Amino acid sequence: MTNTNCLENIVCPHCGHTDSFIIEVKTHADVTDEGAVTFGPMHWDEWSLIQCKHCDTAGTVAEFTREPQQHKPSHRPYSVLLLYPDTGDGLETYYAHTEAENPDAAIANARTEAQAVNPGMEAGDFLPLIVLPGHIEAELFYRDIAPW
Repeated sequence: MTNTNCLENIVCPHCGHTDSFIIEVKTHADVTDEGAVTFGPMHWDEWSLIQCKHCDTAGTVAEFTREPQQHKPSHRPYSVLLLYPDTGDGLETYYAHTEAENPDAAIANARTEAQAVNPGMEAGDFLPLIVLPGHIEAELFYRDIAPW
């Protein structure tokens, strides 16, 4: 069971138990000669003592705290520049931002996107010119290059 409340990320380092622990807490108590009744909020920190109720392993809360698992996105951002198929109209490019597992998948995504906005053209006919990691904003323009 994954704890999502006050025991989130708490696990016994010896047996892996996560259900219940004995933890040294700070709270208020109404104390009389006959005993004590606790009330109010309870507080503990990483230095509080903790004991596993399953195997009796003891330590500090810090020693029983595992690092939360970092979610690594399976898809990363890419910027892809494709060359349109040769239609006789000159050199025209298609620039796309996409999310993909790797550069090859980014090219495939960009080709599919280019085909969707250009009916009649096949995705595989768009030639990849460059694939860059990240979403890079760019203003693409063409200049006539004249000899000096």
